[in-house]
Amino acid sequence: MAEKIIALVTDFETTGLEVNEGAEPIELAAIAVDLSDPALPELARFGPRRMRANNIGSIQLQALKVNGITLDEIRSAPDPVDVFIDFAEFARQF
Repeated sequence: MAEKIIALVTDFETTGLEVNEGAEPIELAAIAVDLSDPALPELARFGPRRMRANNIGSIQLQALKVNGITLDEIRSAPDPVDVFIDFAEFARQF
């Protein structure tokens, strides 16, 4: 059997488009897929996990319309550091 080739495909949602304008990540999701199988089976899934924005005032409301995340969800979400630690633990299994 051929060795598996694993890819982690991630999706970020942010508070805007420009980092230099204060855009921050507010959601992270990922799937692990086996690239060695032509069917590209999903091996595992992370999230989606919301994250609290550090600067609520810099959130572009147009970005929220695109991603469907509300200000209340952002305010009550966990710290981004905690989400990224959980994601690193998820990724280590591959």
